[in-house]
Amino acid sequence: PPATTAPTSSPPTASAPTAPAPMLANADFRRLFLGSAATAAPAPAAPSRVVTAAVSGFPLSCAVSLGGAREPIEPFEAGAPFPRCVWFRHCNIVQEPPSEGTPGTPGSCCAYDTVLCLSTSKWVHLHFGDAGLLCLFRRIHDALRPGGRLLLEPQPWSSYRKAAGVAPHVLRNYGRIQIKPPNFRDVLIHQIGFASCEQIL
Repeated sequence: PPATTAPTSSPPTASAPTAPAPMLANADFRRLFLGSAATAAPAPAAPSRVVTAAVSGFPLSCAVSLGGAREPIEPFEAGAPFPRCVWFRHCNIVQEPPSEGTPGTPGSCCAYDTVLCLSTSKWVHLHFGDAGLLCLFRRIHDALRPGGRLLLEPQPWSSYRKAAGVAPHVLRNYGRIQIKPPNFRDVLIHQIGFASCEQIL
């Protein structure tokens, strides 16, 4: 399904269309985040020297896919060099009442330049219904700085049908859904307050 971006403020004057950018591979992300010399995945460190994800504060997936950190990682600090400028937090963004620090809630607004919501909206929609989806969109909007962007990859409605039987409450919610993925663009602009919505793929 196509991904869309939704800036929170009016976009700049339109310019001539350009050729689509090439797809990024894992090696490209390593070069972006670890420097131009990082062309291959680092070899895992010897077990005695590996700092596990649990100790470093990074998800276990980082250690599994990229190898453990070879030296202890200092705590998060805004503006610090990578990887100290990155932190991970697990939360249910549509939980009511929200937990402290949930993005898009008082005290955590206007904090992000970009939010990625990839292959996620269907599961929020099925578990929490239309109200949950609207809550997700509102909190993402409120979490973005002025001019920030949401990169949304909505799943097709056909994939909802395939997943509806995973639990009784999901099946009930599926039968009550009124906001279908083709309507997300109008919802984001007219109900949530995004300035525009552009299909990029």
